[in-house]
Amino acid sequence: MVMITSSPVIKTAQPPQEMLAVTVRIPVDTLVPGSNILEVPVVVHYIDPDTTEVLINGEVIGYIHYDGHNFVASTGHRLEDAQQCGRTTDLWDHAVARLYGARNQ
Repeated sequence: MVMITSSPVIKTAQPPQEMLAVTVRIPVDTLVPGSNILEVPVVVHYIDPDTTEVLINGEVIGYIHYDGHNFVASTGHRLEDAQQCGRTTDLWDHAVARLYGARNQ
């Protein structure tokens, strides 16, 4: 289960101008021996009401677009060049987990 543990990302009609810092909890017992949860601090920047840019340590790792039914995760440093790496109907943070997994492959 992936969970946001601080300031959740909320879909709004108007995207905020500032960036939002959140922590995403990703199950990683296969990545980190002896641990089943990895807390990943990310920064989120709204590009438009349906698209967010996701950064880790100041580096853009990808974008998440909500198409009305799915959260579509795409890796890449620029939105124009981003490649889809997964989609989820569940939660925004599940899409972040897909970006994180694609980044670390």
